[in-house]
Amino acid sequence: MVEKVLKSREFPPPKPTPSKKEKPVIAKITGFPEVHFPEY
Repeated sequence: MVEKVLKSREFPPPKPTPSKKEKPVIAKITGFPEVHFPEY
C-alpha cells in the first residue's frame, strides 16, 4: 500500500491541464477527431 501511494505521488494520473492542451494539438497533428491514447 505504501509503495502504491509513493508511486501515485511520483507519477500522478494524466489529468493535469497540459493533457487538455496537448489533446487538440495532437488531434490536429494526427488528424483524428479524438485522441487514441487517453492513457498518456
